[in-house]
Amino acid sequence: NNALGVTYMELGNYQIDSGKDPTKSLNMAATGFQKALKQNENYINGVLNFGITNYLIARYEMDHGKNPTKSFEQAESALKKGIKLSPNLAFSYYQLVNLAAAMVQYGTWFNQDVEKDFSEGKEYFDKGVSINPSFEPLYYAMSTLYLMRGHDALNHSVSPIEDLKFTNQFAEKALAMDPSSPWDYEIIARSSMLEAEWKILNKQAL
Repeated sequence: NNALGVTYMELGNYQIDSGKDPTKSLNMAATGFQKALKQNENYINGVLNFGITNYLIARYEMDHGKNPTKSFEQAESALKKGIKLSPNLAFSYYQLVNLAAAMVQYGTWFNQDVEKDFSEGKEYFDKGVSINPSFEPLYYAMSTLYLMRGHDALNHSVSPIEDLKFTNQFAEKALAMDPSSPWDYEIIARSSMLEAEWKILNKQAL
């Protein structure tokens, strides 16, 4: 069941990248992982994959005007359980930082207080790098978290420059580990665009 779930999860991820609706595939993936967990509720791969699948569902819901709160909660619960089962996996903390960034982004859209989600994401990052300081995805996820906080600052007419400084620092750290990563270049570009937007709004020189 876990292997079948992985197949559907990968299909759903491909559909997201292709601009197609992944809902059916991701729901089937979640069902597969749930069946695997009924056989062994502490099966770490099943726990983490269920969490990641719900994160992907939440991302799709966000991008298509649906409320992702339930999917966020299911993702967070599963990923936190994964940490309890296997506390020395930096991968799990990376996924939780990713989730925190998405939750901050969603909160920003609706003018909600995002500091709790941001702080928790930062704590997950710190724990993850204490386990494996060379795990590049952690730095990418942290750069995304700061970028989302920068958007929140801009929405409240507060300077995002400090957040963007950290955005760039973490993205550059990730690039130093993996110079071929297109995602880190994208984060730096988005950071520059947000900085330019702030300067234009405040009539500062670009």
